[in-house]
Amino acid sequence: MNPINCVLGYYKVGIHTLVMSIYSENKQAVMELREGILFFTFKSNTVLDQESAKTIVKERLLFQERKVYPVFCNISGVQSLDNSALKFLFHEGIVYIKALSLFSDIPLAARIGEFYLRTNPIAIPCRFFTNRMHAITFLKPYK
Repeated sequence: MNPINCVLGYYKVGIHTLVMSIYSENKQAVMELREGILFFTFKSNTVLDQESAKTIVKERLLFQERKVYPVFCNISGVQSLDNSALKFLFHEGIVYIKALSLFSDIPLAARIGEFYLRTNPIAIPCRFFTNRMHAITFLKPYK
């Protein structure tokens, strides 16, 4: 597949449907490609600076193999994020992303994220959610 460790698997949805899933994990995040959406989840207590943001994007690009996907990004595990990492992720870091759904189960993080997106628009459709199903529904037209 590619130089990062990936696992190909199937899981059952309903009675007769098997869905293919491709999974990869590193020390900061878990990536899973499922049903045409890339699910990206930061692990607990992740600290992001510009260098770690570049590493994460590099690994995501290897995982995607130059294919464009809508991305569900769960940022609930991010403990801190510096301004240079944020700028990198929302500008250079959005390559090969068709649409971005940011999710956090922390309402304050969502409010701060929404404010940032309103004051610093990015080049792809992007919204912040505190409801996981709404976040996934937002991405479905971009599959």
